[in-house]
Amino acid sequence: MQLRSSGQPNKKGKRDWLPVLGGAVLGTGWFILFCSAFGLRWSPAQAFSGSPLQGLLSVCNAAADHLGRSDYILLKKYAGGVTAGGDPAAQGFFLTILLVLLCLLSWMILRSGCRWLLLIPAAPAAALMLFTHAAPGIWAGAGFAFALVCAFALMSVGRTASPWLLAVPLLALALCIGAAAVMDQGGGFARTGLQEKTGAALDELAAKRYGENPLGSGRLAELDGGKLAGARGSMADPASAMGEGDRTKTAMEVTMSRPEPMYLRGFIGEIYTGKGWSSLSDSTLYDQRDALYWLNRQGFDGLSQLSEAAAAAGEAGEAQSVQIAVKSANRAQIYTPYEITGTDAAVPEGTKNCAGGFLRTDRFTGTRTCSYQVIPGLSASWTDWAGRLYSAGDSRALQEYFASESHYNVWCYASFTGIPGAMAGLLQAAVGSPGDLSDSHADYKETIASIRTYLEDNYLYTENFTAPEAGEDAVEHFMVTGRGCDAHYASLAALLFRYYGIPARYVEGYLVTPEDTEGAKATRPVAIGASHAHAWTEIYIDGLGWIPVEMTGVYRDIMPEADMEKGLQAVQYAAAKQDREDPPEEELSEEQGESSYGRLLLRILLTAAGLLLALLLLWIAYRLIGDHREKRARLRSFADPDPRKGVCAMYGHLLREGIPCTGEAEEIGDRASFSREEIDENDRTRMRVEMEWGEREKKAQEKRNHRTAADRLSAVWRWLRRK
Repeated sequence: MQLRSSGQPNKKGKRDWLPVLGGAVLGTGWFILFCSAFGLRWSPAQAFSGSPLQGLLSVCNAAADHLGRSDYILLKKYAGGVTAGGDPAAQGFFLTILLVLLCLLSWMILRSGCRWLLLIPAAPAAALMLFTHAAPGIWAGAGFAFALVCAFALMSVGRTASPWLLAVPLLALALCIGAAAVMDQGGGFARTGLQEKTGAALDELAAKRYGENPLGSGRLAELDGGKLAGARGSMADPASAMGEGDRTKTAMEVTMSRPEPMYLRGFIGEIYTGKGWSSLSDSTLYDQRDALYWLNRQGFDGLSQLSEAAAAAGEAGEAQSVQIAVKSANRAQIYTPYEITGTDAAVPEGTKNCAGGFLRTDRFTGTRTCSYQVIPGLSASWTDWAGRLYSAGDSRALQEYFASESHYNVWCYASFTGIPGAMAGLLQAAVGSPGDLSDSHADYKETIASIRTYLEDNYLYTENFTAPEAGEDAVEHFMVTGRGCDAHYASLAALLFRYYGIPARYVEGYLVTPEDTEGAKATRPVAIGASHAHAWTEIYIDGLGWIPVEMTGVYRDIMPEADMEKGLQAVQYAAAKQDREDPPEEELSEEQGESSYGRLLLRILLTAAGLLLALLLLWIAYRLIGDHREKRARLRSFADPDPRKGVCAMYGHLLREGIPCTGEAEEIGDRASFSREEIDENDRTRMRVEMEWGEREKKAQEKRNHRTAADRLSAVWRWLRRK
């Protein structure tokens, strides 16, 4: 055996162990990288534990959990991958088989001699680090990079090495870490240390990739009044800046079948960090996926809860269509009205529903267009019909709605009422004790009024505010200086609502004002400028869902608002009396029954068939590449500058392949091999003609043999029919 890439013959009797060793090193590095990326464990003591099938399903479940917690990527999980006690099935035997297959595939790559095939193991590692947070550990990554270097060096033995080829797999591994930092920009999540150090440059890259966000996706500590005023226009009179003659960039175009004013929420701030707001972690969303999944299957979704509540109260009107085309606004945010209808069917293509709280884009450059069905005006009229929701009778639809809402209610109170301990003391010093909240929250009407009064009496809305010092709490800085913008008002209000026991979130988005829709024609796009960018607070009303409340005084008269003097007394914590247990056992068993053994077996067979097909394709590619390289080497030997060597190469090819030789071919071949007579180009040409004739004769003979075999099979079939 000879290492194809070396071009050097082995000593007689010596085994070619270099490709085997290189394949073992590369395959093992690849295997360690895979296990590290998905949190798998393998040891020699567990090498043969469990069955291969159960191990495969258990590994699939582990990978699904890992990707779910790291990136909220929702994949199917298999009941066959867990034991009767609910623990993951043993994975050792399957991982051992996987290790052998990876080493075998690595050996095939080394045997092919094509260094570009090193991208096969390198590309998945780069994709993991670039597109997910399920990246391998640093030592696993370093070991894999070392294995790639060894494989490249081994494939370059005896050849003129091309170091730039090695840069292809290694550069992908080295740069994807920095690229991953850029990937997270604009999503509204907490920054990593690398992002903190390179914030300005990454923000600029994010703006080019996603578009601009004047309010910064919850990053209060980075807000600059001058830049904000430059992007949105004069902050002294927001209504005038948004009115006729708006000179700011067009952030988006909104087309409605019946133009109505509405809030378009984009970034949702769920956790206050001291520097600003971030969303709930992917691991938190994933750990709560089961309860929220069942609610969604029953037709309940936090994104469309307001329209569902209106329908249950008999107040839902005719749905209208809304299309949003994002221009200069941040495309990392998915802008949604509060009044959308439907559950997952309402989610635009290319987006992901994150626990009914917000939508996330799946596209590299963000989402540019989205469409919804909405029932306009619900967020501005909810106090008119909220009381009727509790007195609408005892229909089955209403019972199902309240049963679902009670579970979502628990999720909202558990997730969106927390505030940092130090902030609680500041709020108490500012507004006093919240009272006894052991059984419920504070009254909605009184709380909204008192928070508005507190903000209007103590704070000034201005663009001339200062940024907090390094390490200083952004909201505390606002409370001390008393100067800020709508983002500061909305942030402090959200914390105050939580202080009074009411679930609240910080929201950034855009306003479609009554002035924008006045005189607007149906199906004609309405241009919404950057001046319409705004931050507000939303609170969870028991039984109804999330409602926007305007807490910045200068914006109070811009958007229509529900009448706070009615309806609120009837809307108290009635949902607390609802059953909050897990979904009924009969529902669970019925749903689980859908995944029958037959379907599971079919998925397993399809997965196995896919793996076999992939291995077959790899083997075919390996053979084709090897045959191509052999053919090129053979043709080069036929065209050797020395005619004698060329004739000897053709004669040897005839003998090795069993190609029929004429007497003339044997005479020329023997003369070139054993005599000292001169061999010229004429001899080479005559030998090539004889070789081509022999190859045609061999093909004709093989065709006759196949025809004979077919005739024999046909005769056997006729004999069987006679019997």
